[in-house]
Amino acid sequence: MAQEGSASGRLFLITGPSGVGKGTLVSALLQRQPRIWLSISATTRSPRSGEVDGQHYFFMSRERFEASVAEGGLLEWAEFAGNCYGTPREPVQQHLAAGQPVPELIRDPGFVIHQANKAEMKARMWGAQVRKK
Repeated sequence: MAQEGSASGRLFLITGPSGVGKGTLVSALLQRQPRIWLSISATTRSPRSGEVDGQHYFFMSRERFEASVAEGGLLEWAEFAGNCYGTPREPVQQHLAAGQPVPELIRDPGFVIHQANKAEMKARMWGAQVRKK
């Protein structure tokens, strides 16, 4: 974990199939380490009962999601069961720059993370500088 006052936080991945306990692990981490910031994913699926836009997910149309992908607005994204899921880039970068650790939950190791941002995710995980093209 990043120390207080450090120049940048670390991105770390928590991955596993549905139901394995990723959410339980993150809840425990958040209780023990309140500096951790949990990102909110974007999705093209419809909200479920009780889900609030901007709190549980950022719910987007497929067109808006695809525009965000084209603009480089997502750190990573994947399609699963006919819906798209991704991590908005800007809030993650802001929290990492503020020195906060950021867990990234990947639903399933079988998820295809699109290649465009894979190198950046690896660099962020290990605290390396990311070169922009």
